[in-house]
Amino acid sequence: MSPAAAAQLAFAAEFATFLVAVAGLAAALRSGILSTTPWARSALASGFLGFATAAFLRGALIVADPDRPLLQGLGLASIVALAVGLARWRGRRSGMALATGLLAFVGAAIAVQTEHLELADGLRGLGAFAFALALVSVARRSISARIAVDAALLVLGVVLVVALAVSVTVSDNVEGEALRRYTARASAEAEAAEARARSGLGPARLVAGVLAGERADVLDRAMSTSTPTAADVADLEEALSELTAERLLDLRDPVVLMAPNGASVAAAPADLSSATQLSISGDAVVREALQAGAERQGVVVIGMDAFAVAAAPLVLRPEGSPQEVVGAVVVARRLDDTYLRVLGVGGEDLSF
Repeated sequence: MSPAAAAQLAFAAEFATFLVAVAGLAAALRSGILSTTPWARSALASGFLGFATAAFLRGALIVADPDRPLLQGLGLASIVALAVGLARWRGRRSGMALATGLLAFVGAAIAVQTEHLELADGLRGLGAFAFALALVSVARRSISARIAVDAALLVLGVVLVVALAVSVTVSDNVEGEALRRYTARASAEAEAAEARARSGLGPARLVAGVLAGERADVLDRAMSTSTPTAADVADLEEALSELTAERLLDLRDPVVLMAPNGASVAAAPADLSSATQLSISGDAVVREALQAGAERQGVVVIGMDAFAVAAAPLVLRPEGSPQEVVGAVVVARRLDDTYLRVLGVGGEDLSF
């Protein structure tokens, strides 16, 4: 059961119990309606008063938790008091209805102890209905009592219908607005992540163009073999380090130089872990960029970190020969808590 439906059921059960108990209290205070024995009338009045008090406390959310000792104590004491008064109850059929209601409330108390709260509310509603049947039956002996009971039942019906209708309408509106708000937010955040990936294409193109122009020979050697020499790797890493330094591109995010076979040849910063390089090189976005020889971008998760990845082809243009794609430059921008705090300005706090 949804939280909204559970709340509506709890309200209906407590409100019905409250009104029926108040009607029962009024009937018990009048001599000769429920019982002709003074002590039985006192017990019945005490029982109905206890039920009305417990229903008011929970229905008004003064005591919201149904398994609180106060509510449990009032419920059990009321059951005992009504059971005592039932011994001198006037009317066999109405007495059976009252006994059925008591059994329903006993079941509700057990359901609360076993943490079946929706079942407990349903049993309370059933118990209130049984009490109402008992009171309607005995109220036939007195015109004033019949008027009081009928008025209570009328108020109960009107209030329940109006309250539940308003509750359903408000709940639907709130849920619909929340759904629209979070759908729009999710869409905006997805677009922001994609935009961050696209923003890495510019630096990736620039790094690829500079390396192709200044390190063409080194790239040709390093990318044409599965095991480039240490000197070529060091040369390319030095070039990446210079390009991403603060005085030039000021790139603090990982930049990886990929070979056509998907292997990582060089990377910046120098302390970028091998595991991160391996994960970036194995990502579907990077593989697609290498296979197509074209720019690609996307969002990837590597371990516990999220990255907006942009890959630009590394193209060599030898004199007298057609251009050749020899690899790719990958820029991976972090999507970390700092990035989410920027997105979350004016809204809820965000974090990974």
